[in-house]
Amino acid sequence: MNLLLTSAGLSNKTLADTFIRLCPVSVEKVSVAFIDTASKVESDDWFVEKDINILKTIGFKNIKRINIAQPETEWFATLVDAQVCFIEGGNTFYVL
Repeated sequence: MNLLLTSAGLSNKTLADTFIRLCPVSVEKVSVAFIDTASKVESDDWFVEKDINILKTIGFKNIKRINIAQPETEWFATLVDAQVCFIEGGNTFYVL
């Protein structure tokens, strides 16, 4: 398993290139579970669409948003099938 931790997402070319390099297959084929649960309680969540657009810009095609606050039956299979998990920022305490 590879892990890339950032405090501002894929905010520069070095981080984006590193993220791509860590993917198990080409970005066009990789499945991304985009977990945006922590952003759901934020009044200003502009960063969610920004990060999704960055992923699309660098070539990711299969991005599925997941809200783990929903019943497990709604998201578990998508999470298990994903090759990459992108955990979006927001209110960390909401997720705890």
